[in-house]
Amino acid sequence: NVSEIEITENGNIIKGYNGGEAYTDDGMSISANNFEYNKIKTLLVANENVKLNDQEQNLNITADEISYQKNKENIVARGNVTIIDIEKNILIKANEILYFKDLEKIIATGKVFLNDMNNNILIKTEKISYLKKISKIYTEGVTTAEVHSKYDFESQDVIFLEDKKELKSSKNTIIKDKNFSLYKLGSFVYEIENEF
Repeated sequence: NVSEIEITENGNIIKGYNGGEAYTDDGMSISANNFEYNKIKTLLVANENVKLNDQEQNLNITADEISYQKNKENIVARGNVTIIDIEKNILIKANEILYFKDLEKIIATGKVFLNDMNNNILIKTEKISYLKKISKIYTEGVTTAEVHSKYDFESQDVIFLEDKKELKSSKNTIIKDKNFSLYKLGSFVYEIENEF
């Protein structure tokens, strides 16, 4: 559903301009200024003011560009990417994300910021994998986390189990609290609710 349409290459390339929306059979919609759909590759590329709404998974994604590979159910979003998991109240910002719809898995890379608003946790790193179905988030590389605005964690390869409310890493970690205490650890498991 677009304002202007151009069909080329024997109907295999369809371009839409000046705003519109694309819909899938499973409740996903993408709105953007421009679209290009390649029928042979089953690839839709949307750019400029792109918004994706996945009603089935309760996810909203905004980005400069989103590519949707229909036959693989993969979505790649690039440039100023923001993902909101409405159900779990989690916000992720990154330079790029790869979303595997069937697996309910999101991989975010490049200056990643995660805000779990239910648990009051902020995480910053270079790469995060979010397994929505099992409520598991893990980072790769140097990671900082702020928990309840009381504790600052500096570590690597951190795992956050949202349902268990547990943050952990088997790597060297520095923890600072708001009373200026400093802890250096070889590894840690932090129970968020109990602050233990």
